[in-house]
Amino acid sequence: MPGLFQLLSDEGHSSDAFLIRRLKQAILNGPRFDAAEADIARDLGLSARTLRRRLHCLETSYAQIIAEVRFAFAKQCLSDPQLTIGDVADRAGYTEVSNFRNAFKRWAHVSPQAFRDLIGLTQPGRASPLTQPITKASIGGRHLSARNTSKERPCLT
Repeated sequence: MPGLFQLLSDEGHSSDAFLIRRLKQAILNGPRFDAAEADIARDLGLSARTLRRRLHCLETSYAQIIAEVRFAFAKQCLSDPQLTIGDVADRAGYTEVSNFRNAFKRWAHVSPQAFRDLIGLTQPGRASPLTQPITKASIGGRHLSARNTSKERPCLT
């Protein structure tokens, strides 16, 4: 089963894809998804301006890449039934659970708990409010997967 890094690196083999893959890896390996753009650019051997310009040419931004990495990471953590929503929020770099819930709803078009219900992780004794099968349409066209092989973060065992 492919790991989170492979999920994040499905852009292909061009130099642009290689930059995005390296950027995602640097963000994922960072302490809490809050590394400054200039620090990450330096780690990649680029100036902050060059990184911004290259990302702009790819019609993306540092903030968008961080959001993609956080979303993939959050989905992985939410697939671990031992972690609470608060644990996932903390590991994804949020100081407030409500901010994490809002961000997750923006990304997945469902709450973190509804996402768990959709992937079959309803907590014992709690009835699932969602009875329809999982489809791309039911989660806003986003792809659900429960890949769990990275060693960089505690919930990705």
